Amino acid sequence: MRFTANTLVNNYKRKKAKRQPTAAFSILSSKLGFFSQYLSGLARCEDYAPTPKYWRSPRTGESANEGEDVMNYTWDLSVMVRFLPVLLEGAVLTIQLTCIAVGMGILIGTFVGIGRVSQNKLIFMLSSIYVTFIRGTPMLVQLYLVYFGLPAYFGTIPPRMAAIITLSVNSGAYVAEIVRAGIQSIDRGQLEAARSLGMTYSQAMRYVLIPQTFKRIIPPLGNEFIAMLKDSSIVSVIALEELVRKGSMIAGRTFRAFEIWTAVALLFLFMTLPITQLVNYTERRLKQND
Repeated sequence: MRFTANTLVNNYKRKKAKRQPTAAFSILSSKLGFFSQYLSGLARCEDYAPTPKYWRSPRTGESANEGEDVMNYTWDLSVMVRFLPVLLEGAVLTIQLTCIAVGMGILIGTFVGIGRVSQNKLIFMLSSIYVTFIRGTPMLVQLYLVYFGLPAYFGTIPPRMAAIITLSVNSGAYVAEIVRAGIQSIDRGQLEAARSLGMTYSQAMRYVLIPQTFKRIIPPLGNEFIAMLKDSSIVSVIALEELVRKGSMIAGRTFRAFEIWTAVALLFLFMTLPITQLVNYTERRLKQND
């Protein structure tokens, strides 16, 4: 009886050991096949293909091998020129996202800013909660909530739409505080004078306070546009190929990080300088009209 039981147990163990490696190897083979296809696709990509000639050995002047000293780094301007068209494509998307976000932010912020000075307690409370939550949480967390959290209730959200929603809502909170400060900077006597002429509170805000407010908040709005232009780089974490994402992809495939990130920095600088000059010019013109 003992021999029969041991024999059955041994046969069961041998059959189980034969079945398990077969299933494991089949799964591993399928995974390796998929990974091999992915690497083959990267090898066929010509736009971001590494250029070995850029890495030179300090001793022989030839392409450096793995593990060889490559500390003798040489600046190569041609790298920036070569990939400039690709970076410009990312810069165009960055400008588009910024313009849409700030435009929507001004629309949202105007109403929320008026709500922040409203005499209605409910409107004031809702506006305050919105501003406090958005300004008190990182934009990256807000982006993850929109891109990964909302799909649980509303279905998949495309990366571009998620970026526009996040940037617009974030900008709206900061614009709301700019509008609130602008309204409160107007002498209260003007509101009282408008009410004494028979205007309602909403009419006084629309025809008297708001026009003067926008003259005063143009410089802060310009700063908000510049800040949003730079902060829009955060959408690269959801694989949206704006300027920073393009630069990261190119730097990772060419190993010329210094030249690529210098080009990215210069493009951001060239985008912000005209906006700064435009804001300064508009501010001077408004002062002359006053």
